[in-house]
Amino acid sequence: MEKKCFHKLSDILLTGLLTYLSHGEDYEDMVLSGNTRERFLKEIIPPENGIPSHDTFNRVFSSLEADLLRQCLKNYGRDLLGLLSEKQICIDGKKLRGISP
Repeated sequence: MEKKCFHKLSDILLTGLLTYLSHGEDYEDMVLSGNTRERFLKEIIPPENGIPSHDTFNRVFSSLEADLLRQCLKNYGRDLLGLLSEKQICIDGKKLRGISP
């Protein structure tokens, strides 16, 4: 029902993924995680209607084909790792402090 869709699928999926990566276990954890990270989420995906309810998360994730979602995430992760494999990341802080090696 198009008129009853208040949240973007991508917003719901990202909130679910972030919850999973932070060891969340259920749809109520997704709401808690979304509310806890609301400022961060607004920077990357401004949720126009706030964080979805646990019932909304349940409906969305129940209607998805788990194998298809798993394959999409696997392919996306592989592409992302391919992009990052050519990048250099400074983790010792010397660059940030302006100290040359």
